[in-house]
Amino acid sequence: MASGTFEIRLDGAGTLLVQVGDAELPLLSGVSPHIRAEAAGKGIVLSLAGLPQAPRHEVPLGAWASDCSLQWLAAARCKLWWMTPAWGRASDPVPTETQSLLLQVDASEHSDSLDDDEDSIFVFLLPLVANSFRSSLWGKSGSAICGGLLGNAGVTLVSESADDDTCAEEIENVLVAVAASSPFVALSLGFKAASDRLGGQFRTLDEKPRPASLDHFGWCTWDAFMDKARYTSRVTPAGVLSVVNEFALEMVPVRHVIIDDGWQTTGSDLATLDELPATQRARALSEVPMEPDRKALALHSFYSRWVEHAPAGSFRLEAWAAMCRCLGHKLRHTFASEGVDQAKRLRAVSANGTFELPGEETQSLGDLVKELKVKFGVRAVYCWHHLLGYWCGLDPLSEELRGLAVQQRPFVLSPGIRSVEPQQRWGFFANMQVGLPCGSDGPSKMYESMHSYLKDAGIDGVKVDGQSLLGQCGQGLGGGPALCKRFVTALEDSVQKHFGDSACICCMSHANENYFYYNKSAVIRACDDFLPDDPASQATHIAHCAFNGVFFAEIAVPDWDMFHSDHPSALMHAAARAVSGASVYVSDPPGRHDFNLLRQLVTQDGRVLLCDEPARPTRDCLFRNVQEDGKTALKVFNTNGAGHLGVVAAFNVQGSLWDRKTRRFALVRQIPVTAEIRPCDVETFRVKELREGRFAVHLRSRDSIELLSDGRKSRLVCELPPNGYEVATISPVMKLQASKEAEDSAVCVAPIGLRAMLNPGGAIRQLRKVAGSKPTLQILGRGSGIFAGWSSQTPEACEIAPEDPAVKSPLKANPAVSYDNKLQIFEIAVAADFAYGNWSMTLSF
Repeated sequence: MASGTFEIRLDGAGTLLVQVGDAELPLLSGVSPHIRAEAAGKGIVLSLAGLPQAPRHEVPLGAWASDCSLQWLAAARCKLWWMTPAWGRASDPVPTETQSLLLQVDASEHSDSLDDDEDSIFVFLLPLVANSFRSSLWGKSGSAICGGLLGNAGVTLVSESADDDTCAEEIENVLVAVAASSPFVALSLGFKAASDRLGGQFRTLDEKPRPASLDHFGWCTWDAFMDKARYTSRVTPAGVLSVVNEFALEMVPVRHVIIDDGWQTTGSDLATLDELPATQRARALSEVPMEPDRKALALHSFYSRWVEHAPAGSFRLEAWAAMCRCLGHKLRHTFASEGVDQAKRLRAVSANGTFELPGEETQSLGDLVKELKVKFGVRAVYCWHHLLGYWCGLDPLSEELRGLAVQQRPFVLSPGIRSVEPQQRWGFFANMQVGLPCGSDGPSKMYESMHSYLKDAGIDGVKVDGQSLLGQCGQGLGGGPALCKRFVTALEDSVQKHFGDSACICCMSHANENYFYYNKSAVIRACDDFLPDDPASQATHIAHCAFNGVFFAEIAVPDWDMFHSDHPSALMHAAARAVSGASVYVSDPPGRHDFNLLRQLVTQDGRVLLCDEPARPTRDCLFRNVQEDGKTALKVFNTNGAGHLGVVAAFNVQGSLWDRKTRRFALVRQIPVTAEIRPCDVETFRVKELREGRFAVHLRSRDSIELLSDGRKSRLVCELPPNGYEVATISPVMKLQASKEAEDSAVCVAPIGLRAMLNPGGAIRQLRKVAGSKPTLQILGRGSGIFAGWSSQTPEACEIAPEDPAVKSPLKANPAVSYDNKLQIFEIAVAADFAYGNWSMTLSF
């Protein structure tokens, strides 16, 4: 019953309950009479009715039932752009702007209706975006809903259009609820029910083409050319070629290049520049950044110390906001004259003078792309752009963009963003407004002009940033969700036309009004940026990628972002990327690389040993606060070899967290923790016929292979220091025999993979038992190095050849097999020549 589901329904008394066998298990009591439910897939969908006409509704979803013992995992907005995970129990209110909520409900009293070994059911609540309204969950403390008496927390369902003129008294499809015996089944069924209910408004990942870029090692220009003082990129064509050459010289070839922010033709708002004194205007037009004066530095110091991290709603924040309202024009002038990137607009679709400079060796963006591909063998080059062209959109006074009929639109914060990121009230977008292309076909025209230029230059795809900004720009335009639908649909159509399926990395897009329109997009950044200079963010980055990825993995491949190979936390980040099931790419600055580390991730032909699917936290830590409970290690699992092998990576992320109150990364008490790794941590190994079998396990830290006799009860214990990690490759023991009658001569074998790699099992693409006179195993693989595994006896023969028999290649080898009779471990050297393509290894016993 590993994929069993349970009926979930809303009864006439306003109680949301789950049917477990003959028993009814209440979840939420006091559900508003304005909420109605109907069947949707394997669960139910909730809608709102009988409300006053309004652009925003707050409707009680009830309080957790008094006799309900549960734990929850939430994914909630922490900024305009991003979500973070949060954990709690029935007594804890879920965070503001919760966009996904997974529950583990104690059902031990009804264990006869559950799976073997299980005493919980899992309920998934998914707020939706439909009919020009987006929904989210907000928590209320027990005292707020119980007349001042302590009790279980309550949940409010919020549905809003973000436009005063877009009102409704009835809203269909605001939330999907599903109950299952597996958390991952509940998630899958919930998103599928939502997709079906919304008429294919978005599609799930299993319905989308696999992005080809995932297989190749990448390098991104963003941090590599960062001007840290001004937080802007100083990327140049010469710099790009120089770094790619550094990788090539060390036989760690880059196959995917992302040219991030810094290549476009942008500038400060021309209308605002006209308001400046002549000297300031001249300086701003020259794009030479102005140094702030003493008064500005003093004010910035005061803001950083007393305002920036003050609690939402505090006197300090409100006083600062009031001052900024009075100084709106001054702030616009300051942003424009200082040349801050996030206050700039797009002035033309073509590259800036750094990339389109006549007379230089590399004269155009197209010349750069051609050299990257021809000289260095780069397979794909992506370019960055903002969803709106650039951070503050398009410049209305730009002659080059006149055909787009650009208008400046107000940036109006929703109550949720005002709560989680109040700094946006006086930021760039609120003061500068946002330049949008007008008309129903405005977004399509904009993307057509941008993408046709990039396509002509040889660009293969795009990274589209800043997407969650758009939901706050819908006032007077039908609302945020409606506006996002227009832009995201136009973006996806243009990407497909110019670059093909899945050639888009969606970034800064954690508002559900963005990702619930991803019909074609198949990659989404999983969390906030890798911040090389913020020690408190390092372990937090990994935790947030893992837990946000629980939810995002149903829609797109969660991208764990770039990292630096030459960095104090590089090993931890590299291990996380190795098992993530996502792209592996770095943003190393010129001359700063750890090639020994990178060779543990990248093959000699520039491929990565990619896992089968997105990594997810294991069940035993899914509902634990791995950052603050002082005892739990983060463990994530994945599979390799089309599901034949498992991998579990453990990380100590304790004491590193995002503080929601002060809105910054923080380091608290970092302590060692113990991780227990079991074969059944891998979900596919929980089926009875596997979990009771034997497994060979390779531990990265010890470089040892151990045999575990029981996949459910046996475990390996690992001690992890702060920011420490472990990677365990787990291989079920297979039985090989020449024929059914040859049971006595059966051989047991468990391949591990290339033991020097961070993800050894990623070298295995497929395992096949071969019929013949001897027990034989065929291993389809990739990469080179020492291939290891466990077997009950010495392999008699080994042959390696190119996997594709049509490939006319002299490569064919019969390497010697080294076998340790005591440990029962075999090793085979796969020559470097075989790294350039896939190979087939045949082992006979």
